[in-house]
Amino acid sequence: MNEVKEMSAVTLNETNGGKVLELQLTGKVTKEDYEQFVPAVERLVKEHGRIRILVEMRDFHGWTAGALWQDVKFDAKHFSDIERLTIVGETKWQHGMATRSAVSPNNRPHSSEWSPCPITIKS
Repeated sequence: MNEVKEMSAVTLNETNGGKVLELQLTGKVTKEDYEQFVPAVERLVKEHGRIRILVEMRDFHGWTAGALWQDVKFDAKHFSDIERLTIVGETKWQHGMATRSAVSPNNRPHSSEWSPCPITIKS
């Protein structure tokens, strides 16, 4: 059973019994979106351990300054909670963002658990 929750710029959809979280980003993500998104991730991690996240960006225009800071804090706290991350976008800047995410200093290329972030650009 899928649970879908819509926020202003973020739609969450839990699949595979909550082990996969699909995020659809549209418009501009705000700090308030993170205030709803982060507890959902933390609940799923508590229930299932490491989870997989699929991020799909449609008509996505980025983050507010407050949301960007929330994203940095989320990445630092939950890096090890994410088993796999896939980012699907529509534009070249989204591809660049996903590429930087895949090779951030937190990723450990020498680790057997590390794998690059799959990236798809849809035209």
